[in-house]
Amino acid sequence: YSKKKVDFYHSVPVKKSRRFAVIYLNGIFIFLLPYMACFLLAILLAGLNGAMGGDNASAALTGLLRTVMLFLGTYGLAAVAVMMTGNLVITAFAVTVFMVYEFVLRLLLHSYCGHFYKYFSVESVNTVPFFSPIGQMVISVDRMGKASSWSAAIPNFLLAAVMAIVFAWLSWFCYKIRPAEATGKAMAFPKTKGIVKILLVIPFSLGTGMLVQDLIGETPYGMMIFGMALAVVVGSCVIEVIYEADIRAIFHKKYQILAAGGGVALIFLTFSCDLLGFDRWEPDPDKLEDTVVLFMGDMYGAAYLDTDLNSVNNKEHFLAKPGIRDHEAICELSARRSEEGEVWCTMAYRMKSGRVVWRNFALSGEEEELLNRVVGSREYREAQCLLFDEEIYEVIKKQEITDFCFSTGFWKENLPLSDMDVFREAYLKDLEKRDYSMLKKEFVCGKISFSAVKEMEDGYMDRTFWYEIYPSYTNTLAFLEERGLSGDGYLDVDMVESITVKNRHTEMYAPETGNGDMAAAMADVKNYAVTKVFNDAEQIRELADALYPNEFDTYWMQEGAISEDYEVTVQYKNGLTDSSYYRGNEYARLIADRIPAWLERETAYE
Repeated sequence: YSKKKVDFYHSVPVKKSRRFAVIYLNGIFIFLLPYMACFLLAILLAGLNGAMGGDNASAALTGLLRTVMLFLGTYGLAAVAVMMTGNLVITAFAVTVFMVYEFVLRLLLHSYCGHFYKYFSVESVNTVPFFSPIGQMVISVDRMGKASSWSAAIPNFLLAAVMAIVFAWLSWFCYKIRPAEATGKAMAFPKTKGIVKILLVIPFSLGTGMLVQDLIGETPYGMMIFGMALAVVVGSCVIEVIYEADIRAIFHKKYQILAAGGGVALIFLTFSCDLLGFDRWEPDPDKLEDTVVLFMGDMYGAAYLDTDLNSVNNKEHFLAKPGIRDHEAICELSARRSEEGEVWCTMAYRMKSGRVVWRNFALSGEEEELLNRVVGSREYREAQCLLFDEEIYEVIKKQEITDFCFSTGFWKENLPLSDMDVFREAYLKDLEKRDYSMLKKEFVCGKISFSAVKEMEDGYMDRTFWYEIYPSYTNTLAFLEERGLSGDGYLDVDMVESITVKNRHTEMYAPETGNGDMAAAMADVKNYAVTKVFNDAEQIRELADALYPNEFDTYWMQEGAISEDYEVTVQYKNGLTDSSYYRGNEYARLIADRIPAWLERETAYE
């Protein structure tokens, strides 16, 4: 950054290549030598204290490799920024841009797809930058955590090493052709000024437009377009002033403003007019290998694990399983997709070419026959229920099993651990009856759950599994009956002291004001709510017949099956809620067509 220093270095009779190598390696060793010294000292101290076992040694070496690769990549990228710029402030800005540019582009793509495309799925976009040392380290940590092995991150370490080499070569190339008179200027290479300006202005303008749209919320995109146009002009002018270090240069290179504006306009039209046909795309059954289907109820109501009992998110779990091969049903449902409907799903169409296409949309509950073919398919059942996985089930059984019990939602009863295999066999038989029609019409009548406790080096890991039971699950219900249990009713009324019902009177909600005055609306709801305690034996019995425990799923049910008006709390006799006997839940809702006629009168708002 100093002309005197540059002149001095260039006057020394040393080849450019040697000078660059010495300076570049010197920067690496300044970090590497102290770091290695501290690392070896830490290893020595850990070994002397008996803390350097096989796992710790492996973790330490992996951390060393990750840190070195991260430094070399970041150092190389910073060196490229140094060679392309001429003063310290612009260099710092350039390093920041290099680090976050891909992340910003991915974030903008995510935002624009989500805003303009009706059937966009968030599962299809990964915001972690791929061509970044930091991004590769994030991916490596994620892979190592999932695989419980450092070897899973080897591809990322190799790619990070390649990046470090490429960045080092680029910095050498720029150093070799960099003119000496570039010192002190914003950009060392005049020919790159226009390209860099346009590449900065376009994402800045697109981001500004999206921010304006989110704040204003207008469907006609007038303000969004105005925000983008203003950002193009302001961004271009500011960068040109920085380039020339002269306020009078504010409107120089007007053609670059037009070029940046044209790029922004083209990208905006691509998304707003769906020029690429994103929402019009439908799968071709002849090109389709299989389809992974995620229903909203499964995305939030299940827990999946690998063979080490590490948590696996729903997307990864389903993608690792065979997809549905009923192409006719999949393509027919895709053709009938909508933005509104009772059933929301995400589909990953895995094409024969290896391409994966994600879409998220709603389906009408009237598509019962097609939904039965998907929900009731063997592939979907085996992916949805972890009990089908023989390998994971055997791993679970080797752990300490606790709390193997049956729950009605209000109380629990323990089951013998020796009956787990019997339960599994009965439950898997019943899953053959599971389809959309059954889930839509039947209420959950019970739940069997258990926990597997795995001993870890630093403590214990507890995994809980739960399996809901429906009236059609005759094998599982027979299993319970043989053990003196029943799924016929949720609540034993002889245990109940009273039932408290809160009628929220949702019909009296404040109408939408259009200005987002949620506080006023909530105040109205609180004022209209009526709470009453019922302790008459006959009233308790009638209410008990209408109760549906809060902990049971309602996703698949028809709209209105569970009343949104009432909140129910059950009070037990003799303080059973706090005793060792009671391990259930006292909160419930009401099944709409079983609500006693007198309840509305008793909880009327006056």
